[in-house]
Amino acid sequence: QATRATAAHSTVSIDDKSSCTFRDGGLSHGIARGPEHVPSSRHTQDGRSWVEAEHDGYGPNVGLNHRRRLYLGEDGRDLRGEDTLSPKPGQRVRTGTAFARFHLHPTVEAANTDDGDSITLNLPDGETWQFRARGGATSLEDSVYVGQGKAAAARQIVISAPCEAD
Repeated sequence: QATRATAAHSTVSIDDKSSCTFRDGGLSHGIARGPEHVPSSRHTQDGRSWVEAEHDGYGPNVGLNHRRRLYLGEDGRDLRGEDTLSPKPGQRVRTGTAFARFHLHPTVEAANTDDGDSITLNLPDGETWQFRARGGATSLEDSVYVGQGKAAAARQIVISAPCEAD
């Protein structure tokens, strides 16, 4: 059940509510409530890729659409993303908090940098990546990795920012 929640995925949740709910009985019984409008696009040029996706799953609860844009550089070493929450036409935006979560594999060691502006990710192969975010407060929190039928302790990067009411 917990793995169905939006907060269990590397995406945005609002007030830790899910963007959809499932009918009793699991995925085979379908979604009871969820996004109705889910456009996406992908573009590639000279080895670089851009992906954009949007959904209106938070429209009924808080009056917002969620859009994520991702860019991957030609050599695969430059990954950038942008999450945007925008008012759903004709709906009132309710005050709340948005959480962008990025769940890490248990083998990735994460630490806040001394300046507090980024998070260092040390990979098992010795490579180091740096995670930076703007527009919200960034923190490291405990998480659970569920893979290959087993649960393991892990970490997650969480960016929180207020959703302003109209």
